[in-house]
Amino acid sequence: GKGKGKGKGKGKGKGPPRSFGSNEWRGEDNAWAWGTREPQMKLEDSHDYVYGISPVLAALRCGRRTSHKLWVQESVSDKSQRKDKAAVSEILRRANEAGIPIEAVDKGELNNMTNCRPHQGLVLETDPLQFTPLKGLPPSPRAGEVWLALDEVIDPQNLGALLRSAHYLRASGIIVSAKNSAPLSATVSKASAGAMEAIEVQSTDNMMRLLSEASASGWRVLGAA
Repeated sequence: GKGKGKGKGKGKGKGPPRSFGSNEWRGEDNAWAWGTREPQMKLEDSHDYVYGISPVLAALRCGRRTSHKLWVQESVSDKSQRKDKAAVSEILRRANEAGIPIEAVDKGELNNMTNCRPHQGLVLETDPLQFTPLKGLPPSPRAGEVWLALDEVIDPQNLGALLRSAHYLRASGIIVSAKNSAPLSATVSKASAGAMEAIEVQSTDNMMRLLSEASASGWRVLGAA
């Protein structure tokens, strides 16, 4: 029978009607099974769903997460008009090389997965990132060393923006409060433009005590609100 897909792929035999180009296929028939069945959207509560080109690409490049599936909007296969086509191609290539299952779905499915956030046609299903408990600051600061301490930043957009700036400015380390802080969620990753995927965020149970001990050890502690 004739497939109902509107894609322009030229797969042979049992090849699917949508494709991302010959250099992005594994080579086996139906390796990615584009458009051959309705996707079963069984979302795992214990998984993160990283969305957006920069966060997804950063997650794949850094490899700090275990990735389970890449969900791709069907129209993303037509990359000819996309300004970010190189990044999209790299995402697909890296997912393919890592053996991560890839499934094409329509935009509505991705909207549901991300609560209508700006996913740009890509969602990566992964294990979540966690804070690393801080074992302690260096005994004394080295020349040019700057750490960012974030006390009870609960808004994910604010946390993501701070992580993005800290990564851009090459902060030596980032510390958050173990309690009453926004978790390292997909929303934070998106707000950080993917910087969250590349940096280790450490946590402390007592921020005030940590800062007092740092000051006593020779650190210069500056506060801002």
